[in-house]
Amino acid sequence: MAWLDSMPTVDVDIVGHDYIVDAKELRRFAEHKAFSRLRVQADYDYALACADIAADCGTPLIFGNSLFELSIHAAVALPQVDRLEFSDLAWNLLPQTPIRFAKGYALAPDTPGHGLDPNPEMLHRLSKPEASLARQLDDH
Repeated sequence: MAWLDSMPTVDVDIVGHDYIVDAKELRRFAEHKAFSRLRVQADYDYALACADIAADCGTPLIFGNSLFELSIHAAVALPQVDRLEFSDLAWNLLPQTPIRFAKGYALAPDTPGHGLDPNPEMLHRLSKPEASLARQLDDH
């Protein structure tokens, strides 16, 4: 099969997706180097389990979109994070202290807790029947 040696190759980044919610199952894949990165989008306990797996296996983490972008809080605390996905699907309008960005970095609130104290003005605006998130984004 000498022809196989002359074939062009493509490096494909294989990401262990967050659909694998059992850390033991994820670990088996990571230990066999089946993934280039592990994508995390779950609760903090699962994120910490993924961080342990990533550290043990030398695999970087990607934090995915999460409700109210809560995963950013875990992502800024862990050294193995390679990338961060941020959807900002208007969720970031609802907390009084939203996730901020500066020079390409996500900045979680620096106050205790998860920062989900709702913004009363935005809740009031969105409670009207004619309100739409798209319109709120345009007005914001």
